[in-house]
Amino acid sequence: MQEIKSSDELLHENINYERRDVKPFYIAAIGVFMIVSAVVIYAAVWGLYRYLNAEDTNRGPRPTMIEAKPTGPPEPHLQVDPIGDLQQKRTATNQILSSYGWVDQQNGYIRIPIDKAMDMIATKGLPSVQGMSPPVNTGLKTTTENPQEVQPRSRP
Repeated sequence: MQEIKSSDELLHENINYERRDVKPFYIAAIGVFMIVSAVVIYAAVWGLYRYLNAEDTNRGPRPTMIEAKPTGPPEPHLQVDPIGDLQQKRTATNQILSSYGWVDQQNGYIRIPIDKAMDMIATKGLPSVQGMSPPVNTGLKTTTENPQEVQPRSRP
């Protein structure tokens, strides 16, 4: 069994740290740099505080909430009554769709009620426009006798 040595015997005079790994000068230089940097930053913040404080003092006293004029929220405002707004919009739209009026009086365009317009199209049909091509053949065979017999055209 090994003998336990005292702490005096464990010290060796020839054992030391490696001097080429860490140089105490660089550690001290970093510490001094950090202290100088902290002082410079403190001075800069202190100067900025004094400058901003002087600017604030030059503006004069701020109005209190009682003295300040109330301002509304920025645009766009929220709807206070969305259901009422929708009903109002529908009423205005229905009024336009069910009444006569001018669309462009200079060029002679008028507005007629939608029910009247649908009746006119149902009885007279759509007007033909010059320069329009004939309708495109969709490939459906239609008959007026039995609408159930509509068959799609087979594809090649």
